[in-house]
Amino acid sequence: MRKLLPTIFLCAMTASTLNAQTWTVYLSGNEYYPLNSENKSQYPILWYTSQDGRGVLLGGFGAGVSYEKQYKPTFSLKYQANLQRSVFYDEPYFATDENGQILGALIGINTHYNATTLCIPRYHLGKWTLGLGLGSRVNVYAQVDYGEAVVNGEVEDLKLRSKAMSPLVLTLPLEVSFQPWTRWVVNCRAELGVTRSSRLSGYDSERGLSAVLEAGYRFLGE
Repeated sequence: MRKLLPTIFLCAMTASTLNAQTWTVYLSGNEYYPLNSENKSQYPILWYTSQDGRGVLLGGFGAGVSYEKQYKPTFSLKYQANLQRSVFYDEPYFATDENGQILGALIGINTHYNATTLCIPRYHLGKWTLGLGLGSRVNVYAQVDYGEAVVNGEVEDLKLRSKAMSPLVLTLPLEVSFQPWTRWVVNCRAELGVTRSSRLSGYDSERGLSAVLEAGYRFLGE
């Protein structure tokens, strides 16, 4: 967190010295992919399943705002901040009896809330834009839901606070944008974590990839 605050401050100071051109507000959906982890997997943005009476599965979503300055007809620089909820299937919990025999496995659904900041140079080709930049993701809160289980003869919801995720992850965002109309834009972005996503020992190689689909409304300036 201490390393992130100076970065955000410098980006904000740089943006404030530019002549305002375009502000955009976004609504988004996202899927989080744990990488280099055998027992974790992606959770869908929106799905329906009849298994175990789970019904509609609602995954990651969020909102954000960006500021963009056009330097040339084909080049611009965008600063963006987002607040997001992301979801993935965490490692299962194996329930055992008093002799250590495995009784079954409970699948954990990890829901974490995060804030992301992005700085993306963008190259414009007509209605299409391609960008590659730098970013960060701050994990604010995470909870793992293992569903219902019998504890001391009573059925309880097993929802546990998780502190396993790294509080700060640096990312490389790759973004493709399409602007169908003057004030509307659609972004598809992959945010690859380049620093470890887990703070637990033995998980040094684990990384996270966030795939984001967002729609934005642009407020055009001079």
